[in-house]
Amino acid sequence: MKAMLWISVWTFVAFTALLSASEISYAPLPKIVKDAAWIIKGKIVSANRKDTPDANKVEYVVAPTTVLMGLPTVPQKVMLSYEEYNPVIKDDQGKPVGWASPIYSGSGKEFSVKTDEEWIFLLVANQLSGTDATSILRVEPVSQEPEIQSILAMLAVCRRFVALWENGKTEDAAALVVEPVRKQFVTEMTRKKIELKNFGDIDVFKHKDRLLGRVHITVAPKQGMGIDMEFQDGKWWITAR
Repeated sequence: MKAMLWISVWTFVAFTALLSASEISYAPLPKIVKDAAWIIKGKIVSANRKDTPDANKVEYVVAPTTVLMGLPTVPQKVMLSYEEYNPVIKDDQGKPVGWASPIYSGSGKEFSVKTDEEWIFLLVANQLSGTDATSILRVEPVSQEPEIQSILAMLAVCRRFVALWENGKTEDAAALVVEPVRKQFVTEMTRKKIELKNFGDIDVFKHKDRLLGRVHITVAPKQGMGIDMEFQDGKWWITAR
């Protein structure tokens, strides 16, 4: 039996303004999939909620069953925890003086898990061991696995396309573009060289019967660029920029 892993978790909170009441929001799934370094599916062995005046926290003991993204080997059991800060803003004496409107990385289902249920866990760590502290970004029901896999596939195609373009391999990059605009892309990529700075937010949405996506990137010096994509014939393709 491998040693149990204890993982502390903190979610990000965006304090937008002092309001008369708190408006809690949860980040869209595509953004969190992009930010995750490891995604596993596992069965809940136990779940224990531990709330404090400043935060709500839940700890799980999980038996991993499948690695959806990340290293293929995981411990037989891991302890994970998820925490949301209280949106109440206090003064130096601890007196409430207002409310924030937080955006949590979670799905809103983190406190609903029960023993023997199987869930998907999105982690920020790139490895699991008995000594590293690992954070959970989000918990999702297993019914979301197809959507998560689709987002991962979309990101993989876009990252490959950008890398090939950046390295001057325009013909290889164009092979990832839908045929009607492929020649146009070759011309543009040959004319315009890019240097990738970072990947930003991603969006996935449906328009009528079409599944579409957009990936926002930044290229040198500080130029934003949106790469449009579409799912066709079982594969993601670049459609426009």
